[in-house]
Amino acid sequence: MRRLVEAGLAEARKIIIEKRQDLETLANGLLEYETLTGPEIVELLKGHPPVRDTSDDHEPTLRGSPVPTTGRFG
Repeated sequence: MRRLVEAGLAEARKIIIEKRQDLETLANGLLEYETLTGPEIVELLKGHPPVRDTSDDHEPTLRGSPVPTTGRFG
């Protein structure tokens, strides 16, 4: 059982290390836009910010986050 847990932990760490930039991109996108759809996440990870419909005369969704940034993870 211990071997299985340790193998799972090692695999999780490997994935997080390999995908760290995607994780940070997604975290920053969520801080900025608060919510993201599946297709918006895909586009964000490709480097394209979400395009929100602003045809209802409201302000665009693009806005800063009320949460202060603390720098990089780690």
